[in-house]
Amino acid sequence: MIRISRAIGTRILACFMCVVIACTLVPAYAFANTPYLSYPSSVSKVPDVSAPYAAVFSSDGTVLWSKNADTQVPMASTTKILTAIVVLEHANLNDEVTVSEYAASQEPTSADLYEGQTLTVRDLLYGLLLVSGNDAAVALAEYIGGSPEGFAAMMNEKAAQLGMNNSHFVTPNGLEDPAHYTTVSDYVKLTLYAMQNNDFRTIIGSTSYSFSDKNGVPYVYKNANELLTKTAAYASSSDALGTVIGLKTGFTDEAGYCLVSAANNKNLEMYAIVFGDSSAWSRFKDSACLLEWGFSHTNNVSLISAKAVVGAYACCAWPDKKIDLVAGYAVNAWVYDYGGDVTCTVALNETTQALHAGDTVGTIVWYQAGKVIGQAPLCIVEDVPTPNFFESIGIWFGNLFSTVTGHGNEKTASTLAIPATLTTNTIG
Repeated sequence: MIRISRAIGTRILACFMCVVIACTLVPAYAFANTPYLSYPSSVSKVPDVSAPYAAVFSSDGTVLWSKNADTQVPMASTTKILTAIVVLEHANLNDEVTVSEYAASQEPTSADLYEGQTLTVRDLLYGLLLVSGNDAAVALAEYIGGSPEGFAAMMNEKAAQLGMNNSHFVTPNGLEDPAHYTTVSDYVKLTLYAMQNNDFRTIIGSTSYSFSDKNGVPYVYKNANELLTKTAAYASSSDALGTVIGLKTGFTDEAGYCLVSAANNKNLEMYAIVFGDSSAWSRFKDSACLLEWGFSHTNNVSLISAKAVVGAYACCAWPDKKIDLVAGYAVNAWVYDYGGDVTCTVALNETTQALHAGDTVGTIVWYQAGKVIGQAPLCIVEDVPTPNFFESIGIWFGNLFSTVTGHGNEKTASTLAIPATLTTNTIG
C-alpha cells in the first residue's frame, strides 16, 4: 500500500507540475499559409507594345509584366532622372548656379542657357526635366560634382546604393557613349526611388514653368512628355489612366525613343518603362497601353470586414472555454490577378492573464506572390477573467482526473475559419 501511495503521489505531483507549466507559458500558435482567395496563375494576355524593352509595375515594386528587362541598353535622356535625384540630394533649390561656356554649348536639346548666366537650381531642374536641356544637365553637374566626370562618379555611387548593378553612367544628360547603359530592371529601382522625392514629383508633374533670369530674360518651359499633356491621344479614353503624373522622355539614334511614365488611378500608382521604341508616337502609345493594362489587371478587394468573426480563441486558463475571435478593423488591398492565390497566416498568443473585450491576442497577415498585402490585429469579443481560488482548484482536479483516467477535461484548441470576403471587382 505504501508503494502504491507513493507512486500515486508522484504521479499527482507530476500532473500538477505539468498543469502549472502549461498555464504559465505564453506559446504562439501559427496557422499555416493556406489558400484564401483564388486567382488565375497567369495573365490571359500580354500588353500589345512594340518597344523591345519594357515593364509595367506598381508603387510597391511589383512588376506586373516585363520584356527583355535585364538586357543592357542605352537610355538617352531618361538619364536625367538620376541626374535630378543626385542634384536634389546635394543642393538647395534656391542655390545659384553660373552657366559655363561648356555647359551653354551643349546640343542638341537645350534649355536656351547662355554663358555667364546665373540661375537657381530650381530653374535648372525644370529646364532639365521639362525640356530635357543638355545644357542644364551640364551646368548642374559642374555645380554639384565640379565637372561632368566628377558628377558621373556621384551618379554611379547613387546607382550602386540603389542596387542598379547592371548600369553605368558617363554623362549627366544621356548623350551616347558605349559605357553609358542601364536595364529596365535597374530603372524600376530608380523610378521607385525617385518618386519618393516630393520636389522631383512636383517638377515632373508640371505641364509648364515660367521664370525670368537675373538679366530679365523670360523663359517658358513646356513639358515634352505628351502622355502628360495629351493623354486622350494615346489612351483608350480620357480617364483610362486616371491622372498622369510624369516622368521623363529620352531619345538618341542609338537608344531610340524612350519614356518612363507614371499615373495614378483610384489611389493606385502605376509606372511604365519603354526603351528603344521606333517613334515618338509609339513610345507614348506603348506607355499608355502598359499603364492601362496594369490598372485593368489590378483590383481593390476587401480581405476582411471590421469585427468579422475569423475563428475561436481558446483561453489558456480555462480548459474548456473558447470565445469568438474577430478582426480589429477592415482590410482592403490591391490584388493582382496575375499573382496567383492570396494566402494568409494567423499567429495567436495565449496567456493566463485576465483579458478584456477588444484586447489583441494575435495577428492575421495576407500575402500574394510572397509579398505582404495586408494585415490586421485579432481581438477577443468578451472579458476573460482569471479563475478564482476555488475555480482554479476545480480546474486542477479536472485536469488531474483527465490525466489519470484518460477522460474528462481536455484542453480545447483555437480554431480558424476565415470567411471568403471578396466583395469588389470580381475577376472573370
